[in-house]
Amino acid sequence: SRGKAIVLAGKERGPIEVPEGQTLTINEALEPAAQATVLVLDPKGDPLPRADVDLISTTAGPQDVAHLHLNDTPDQKGIAETHSIPPGAYYARVTSYGLPSAFSDAAEIRVGADNSIRVQLRTGATVRAEAFGTDGTPIFPSLVLANDEQGRRVALSMRHAIASNDRGASRRFTLRLPEGRFVPTCRAFGFENATLPLEV
Repeated sequence: SRGKAIVLAGKERGPIEVPEGQTLTINEALEPAAQATVLVLDPKGDPLPRADVDLISTTAGPQDVAHLHLNDTPDQKGIAETHSIPPGAYYARVTSYGLPSAFSDAAEIRVGADNSIRVQLRTGATVRAEAFGTDGTPIFPSLVLANDEQGRRVALSMRHAIASNDRGASRRFTLRLPEGRFVPTCRAFGFENATLPLEV
């Protein structure tokens, strides 16, 4: 049978039905990619060689917290690079053990431009969280997280220590938060999420 060629244009992609006995040829134009560099500094201003670095699109949804990962952690100079990222507006999120997450301001990443982003982590404060029912009985949440006022996740804790009171044992979670306003959330199976605005 004769083949049938279809050329797709624009951002919409199908779905397209191909009748039995015919073939489909798709001509797709690849868009040029951009490069970006993220410089990560510790609270003293020195390069931080060990950290997780994400570039997150400003158009990502609130649940899309890691829209685009940088494949490599920063090198000994505190630099993380990506050589293949769609152009657009992004902000960087940096997390390192023992320190609060840090964010850069949004930056426009362009093809052929010097796209450099600088992020410095801060020491922050220690916040401990425990969950109790309305009757004071300890509840065992699976995790505790904290978002900033922009809805960005600043801290997440799944590790806990056992604490006790006169009603029994509970799980105590520890978060590291920088100065600012946050909304910590406790999540526990069988219960609604509990939130409490907090200013550090």
